[in-house]
Amino acid sequence: METQDIIFIFIVTIFILLSAKHILYWVWLWQLKEYRADRMRAHFQDIGFKNSLLALIGYSSLRQNKMPKFTIKSLLIFFCAFMAGVLLPIILLGNLVSVWKLSFQVSGFYFLILTLPLVIFLLVIVLNFISNIFKRRIIERARKKIAKFPNLTVVGITGSYGKSATKEILASILEKKYKILKTPANINTAIGIAQLILRDLTAEHQIFIAEIGAYKKGEIKEICDIVKPKIGILTAVNEQHLALFGNIENTIAAKFELIELLPKDGLAILNIGDKNIQKGLEARKISAQKKLYSAEAKADISAVDIDVLSGHPKFRTVDGAQIQDFKINLIGRHNVSNALAAIAAAEYFGLGVKEISEILRRINHFPHTFFSCAGPNGSIFINDTYNANPDGVTAGIDYLKDRPGRKIIVMSSLIELGDAARKVHKRLGKEISKIAQKLILTDDYYMDEIKAGARENSGSALDIKIGNSAKIIAEYLKQNLRSTDTVLFINRGAGKVLELLKK
Repeated sequence: METQDIIFIFIVTIFILLSAKHILYWVWLWQLKEYRADRMRAHFQDIGFKNSLLALIGYSSLRQNKMPKFTIKSLLIFFCAFMAGVLLPIILLGNLVSVWKLSFQVSGFYFLILTLPLVIFLLVIVLNFISNIFKRRIIERARKKIAKFPNLTVVGITGSYGKSATKEILASILEKKYKILKTPANINTAIGIAQLILRDLTAEHQIFIAEIGAYKKGEIKEICDIVKPKIGILTAVNEQHLALFGNIENTIAAKFELIELLPKDGLAILNIGDKNIQKGLEARKISAQKKLYSAEAKADISAVDIDVLSGHPKFRTVDGAQIQDFKINLIGRHNVSNALAAIAAAEYFGLGVKEISEILRRINHFPHTFFSCAGPNGSIFINDTYNANPDGVTAGIDYLKDRPGRKIIVMSSLIELGDAARKVHKRLGKEISKIAQKLILTDDYYMDEIKAGARENSGSALDIKIGNSAKIIAEYLKQNLRSTDTVLFINRGAGKVLELLKK
């Protein structure tokens, strides 16, 4: 074998390994963003020009080991990208074996690595077109199946935040009296709900509680056309996914699709303490009956005398002339609002407030939705890693305020906030600096804005650190935590640190 052949084989081997790693990274990223071009665009907006460029030239995939979940779609994309972007070029460039063309081969192989993101993008477009055909068929089958259960009452829950916790609280109450089906974990899309209906819904179910999510106008309507909710709960509206909705008005319009599609004999349960819900309600005529709730203001059902100092929120509901004391076996003041929405819905189904109160005293925390657990060296961990949004972060900071000892926050940047991102992170930096002594960021996307916000609080002694990896952050915490420390983990990036600390 000639020297030039050996060199070529070496180059090809390196090319195959780098290309495979690059493809896996991009398939993982597309899968993370649900194969949606709008979410990918928002991702690059979040990480900035420099990080976007590093991702495109292969630096990010070289530095990070990312592996997608193996599904038919992800495997198809990987296989087709590998065949079209790796094996075929090797065959073509393999004919150029003369020494003087060696540099051309090296340049050609690297150029091909640069084109792999484009190849994968084109494959995603093609496969999305094909998969959408199958999705429409599944959705239509689900629509026909659920229509066969006229006695099934559907509760739809949407909002920028609070919908998962509200769903879990309501399900915990209603399951004591009814046979219910609820959407699991983070299943809140049309196809996810349709698959759940086809797989799990039976004639035994009396109530179906559906968490309804959206990234743009029309997506909530699509889900409502499937499940036909009679009761709709709107928990809150904020900047979450603003990069996809475009502006707050579009977000309000999208969330109100659930409320506007309720039948006349239905019930709309709305958080009137939310300014954007107030705004949306003023601009719309709702045909369904309304039940307004608030933990901050007077409403049809209000929470007063709220006490969170004991750890678990205590409050008193005022519902017309009816007054009832409550204690929730959850943590965080924000869960008072979630409980109010669930109480209002449970009353519709005939449960009395005393009965509801007893259930809420014994309710268990839900995975990833703001709960405490023991950390190393006697420290306390607060897990809020399910999904972060501006108001959710503020709620976590508010909870830390009443904790003794040193407060530490581990946080990854909030995503898909669009033009509001810089302003939001600056505000959060200021809020964090008033409460915490240490902030550990898992990325540097909005570090400058967070630092600028912290500087506005002249009395702050906030120490801000950037962790190069989840492993490094976890090791740092293990070595430095004390028994009086409380650590709040915010967002999914921080969740990776928490997972390592549990091992």
